[in-house]
Amino acid sequence: MSKNIDIKSIKAYYQNRKRLPMGNHRFFSVLVPFVEIEKEDGKKGEKELCLLFEERANGNIMAPGEICFPGGHMETDESAGRCAIRETEEELGIPGDRIRFIGRGDTLRGFSNYTLYTTIGFIDYEDYLCMKPELSEVAEGFLVRVSQFLDNEPYVYESEVIADRTDFPYELAGITPDYPWSVGKWDTVVYNVEDTNGKHRIVWGITGGIVRHVMDQLTEITDDYR
Repeated sequence: MSKNIDIKSIKAYYQNRKRLPMGNHRFFSVLVPFVEIEKEDGKKGEKELCLLFEERANGNIMAPGEICFPGGHMETDESAGRCAIRETEEELGIPGDRIRFIGRGDTLRGFSNYTLYTTIGFIDYEDYLCMKPELSEVAEGFLVRVSQFLDNEPYVYESEVIADRTDFPYELAGITPDYPWSVGKWDTVVYNVEDTNGKHRIVWGITGGIVRHVMDQLTEITDDYR
């Protein structure tokens, strides 16, 4: 050890240091926005819950044409909630002060070096109607009734996540090719639903997984909240 490094200098370095992820890691945050609309065939004034989604513009470099929640990459020292609201305002043109914070959602740790935070929010239907999507990023915003997700079980594709170790230096590491590497599990969730205008929509991947997770939480609140 260098004579210029001792336990005192190590302590001083780590004492007030901000903790960072090891390696190349990215942080994202999305808003899970609920919207209330008039219930179909219900009594006047009776409401039902919807979720607000985006369809990415075809020119978007991030998965063009796919369906997602509003959100994006977190800026330095930005909170997950602030990021989710900022991105929603930028992408859908809904003012940040019109987006109501409900609470912190759960966190997804992706296998490809990313962490995704979720924030649960509420947007008035009138603000949804007045939204102005940033067309370079978002083709359109639309609503899907929560009942569509509760009444239609998703397709779930289960897979193992493993690394390609074809060229791994087994001899140098002192292990054999049959070494019991750890593997990960990953579910790809696919929902086949209709939006409030009757248009067929496929909600899948990370967004589908978030929806399934939130639906599980809603059923914990009450079995007949609709």
